[in-house]
Amino acid sequence: MRSKTWIIACVFLFFLSVSNVHGEDFGMEDLDVDTDEYMELIEGLPLTPTPEMLERARKSIPPDLTERMEREKERLLREEFAGVKEYMDTTEKGYSMKQAEKTLLRDDERIYLFISSSIPVETLRNYAVSIDRLEGVNIPMVLRGFVDGMTEIKPTLEFVRDIILKDRDCRGVDCETHDVEVMIDPLLFRRYGIESVPAIVYARGVNVTDAFASEGLEESVGVQEYYILYGDSSLDHLIERINRTVKSKTLGCLVHRLRRGEVSGHLCR
Repeated sequence: MRSKTWIIACVFLFFLSVSNVHGEDFGMEDLDVDTDEYMELIEGLPLTPTPEMLERARKSIPPDLTERMEREKERLLREEFAGVKEYMDTTEKGYSMKQAEKTLLRDDERIYLFISSSIPVETLRNYAVSIDRLEGVNIPMVLRGFVDGMTEIKPTLEFVRDIILKDRDCRGVDCETHDVEVMIDPLLFRRYGIESVPAIVYARGVNVTDAFASEGLEESVGVQEYYILYGDSSLDHLIERINRTVKSKTLGCLVHRLRRGEVSGHLCR
């Protein structure tokens, strides 16, 4: 998976509204599709594009699309969300080899934490602190859609900033952020049938055949088994409760690290 945090959501949103930007600079005013409307549109439709669909999409994209998107992203970060730039710069680089060596999760294991803006921000910040303590273990916080719908992206960016900034009152380019991924993926919500939040999913036997697709697509990512737990509790307690059933050495090591600090990765393999 290794999605690049909330900026992927911006790209995802753009392709839903790409038909609105011909001949003009891409801006936040172009975002006019509601999340629920999008889900209704894709419900029952094939999610694997045909060659004809890809060709139509290619022809509809303006030649200077990348340049316009980059200008808008930089403007947004510079003028309104400078505090998350360091966070983006870090997460867009992806996992380094050093991080990959440190992570306690196996390649075929996933943990997703499903959230929404209805959860108290302090609870979400506590989750972010806990994930940050795991140092390289990828536990994304997953939103079903944009905060207040797709008509405006600013509420979503403010929401993400409140989660990831170590100091919520910090403004500017030097603000420190927690090492946590916040992503938007309604397909993951649908695949695991998430009915309420917060919810945590542990999946194993994950087999990725398309690294660029959402892990919510069964045709692109296979999963042998998964476990869901609902409830507002600390991350270590949620993982511990799941592990009472799955009895995973990996999960046991995650709980140990959250509660007692560093644990050698090779001992958990």
